[in-house]
Amino acid sequence: MATKMLLGIVALVAALAVAPSKAYLTDDQKEELLNAHNFYRSRVSPIATNMARLKWDTNLELLGQFYSVECMIEPNERKHEQSTDYDYVGEILDGSGNYTINLTAMVFNWFFEGRDYNFNSAACVDEDGEEAEEGCERYLQLTWAQTRVMGCGGYRCEEIMGLEEDDNGDEDATALMVACYYGPGGGASGETPYQTGSQACSSCPGDLPDCDERKLCYNGGAGQTVAHVSIVMTLMVMGVISSIL
Repeated sequence: MATKMLLGIVALVAALAVAPSKAYLTDDQKEELLNAHNFYRSRVSPIATNMARLKWDTNLELLGQFYSVECMIEPNERKHEQSTDYDYVGEILDGSGNYTINLTAMVFNWFFEGRDYNFNSAACVDEDGEEAEEGCERYLQLTWAQTRVMGCGGYRCEEIMGLEEDDNGDEDATALMVACYYGPGGGASGETPYQTGSQACSSCPGDLPDCDERKLCYNGGAGQTVAHVSIVMTLMVMGVISSIL
């Protein structure tokens, strides 16, 4: 595990060292993303009885920062091996045709995919009851109750491959790429994202025994950020890489 962790961090930091000036998520934007996630997790219908309040994870942030430099809306096939903490890592990729972006609105778009989700059949269907073309994978990950942590990275791209037409009608426009990762990941097809019942927080897991004002399960003795020992290792690796460059 330690070797895997070190190799993963070396790869991530080396990639970021190529063009650090284009790395683009401020502390305020990270907080906005976290708050937006928890807000929409608290707004699900039917009521969730076991919805965990997300924390920010600095390792998943680093993974998001690494993949955002790829500037393409294509699944990161190596995300599970690049994560040192979770066997299965969730992923949401998105982008904006401008460097300036409303991140809360972006998360709302993911949440709005839930309009096509049928909770009873655990499937994403259109008005005719057929499988929806666009799917609702991002909604499922956003509202996956068992996910505990998240982290996102951003990058200023000259173009984003696979980005749908932006508001100006231009494809692959100069844009901000956003890559968010989740641990443990969710969104499995055929499974509902959370448990339901008459009272929110009535099925909170044992390690998240408290219920916050938004009716999300959390541990009152823990903070909002998850920082791992591997981040210390990251700083050490950065020092090594900077001495090489």
